[in-house]
Amino acid sequence: MPQDFPLPYVVFNNTIERKKFLWEHDFYEYWIAMILLNGSFSLTMEGTHSIVEAGDVVVYPPGVFFQRRIVQPIRSLYIRFDVRMSGPEENMQLNFGKHTPVGCLDFQDTDRINADIAFLSAIANQHSEQAITLANHYFRDIWFEYMHVRDIREIRENEVVGDPIIAETIQYFQKNFTDPIMISQLAVMFGISHVTLTNRFVRVTGITPMEYLNRIRMHNACELLSATDLPISVISDQCGYENQFYFSRVFHRRMGISPTEYRKQSQV
Repeated sequence: MPQDFPLPYVVFNNTIERKKFLWEHDFYEYWIAMILLNGSFSLTMEGTHSIVEAGDVVVYPPGVFFQRRIVQPIRSLYIRFDVRMSGPEENMQLNFGKHTPVGCLDFQDTDRINADIAFLSAIANQHSEQAITLANHYFRDIWFEYMHVRDIREIRENEVVGDPIIAETIQYFQKNFTDPIMISQLAVMFGISHVTLTNRFVRVTGITPMEYLNRIRMHNACELLSATDLPISVISDQCGYENQFYFSRVFHRRMGISPTEYRKQSQV
């Protein structure tokens, strides 16, 4: 069974316009995301300073202090959301690995992010159940893309850390995620126990090997659903899942929507 990881649950998705922030030095009690549509502002969070511009996504975790000042009047999506585990045990401790989403997020696939932002903007200020469902879909896609970039960053960090077995494990996942993979068999390849491999992997990356593998598989599934017309059964097979039904169940638990519905909404 894949291990669960934290997912956002959108509470509301509104637009705001500001010439000056009401709170320039403060913290939020809840998870907040600001997606800038126009203008710019300076932001300092956890010692990192950045200039936020149109198209940037800023995440404010609860209790994290920030300093910010508007440079040019802004128009922004203002998204309040909760974060909890995607599985049935919603009270489990959140595990983001090394990189909790905070401040101005980095992305690789900017076209994908811009498309998600456009859809979120189109349904902003709508509070129907359908609008919130759609907001969840598009915001989770942004969230998932952040997770992907984070994983790439961790691969680079692993190379610096210098644990050759963990670096090789990650490379193996990247090259062979389409195939059935058993962590116990991978451990035998390296001449160590399953427990030793898992413990070393968690120590370096912050998550288990199976969770890392499933994130790679899920990211590629999202890409195939969005960019191709391949049948769900083929995508399931190409992403290393044992059958279409198991894939659909895992996808719905992680993304909050079925693969078919994800494809339909992504190709609007």
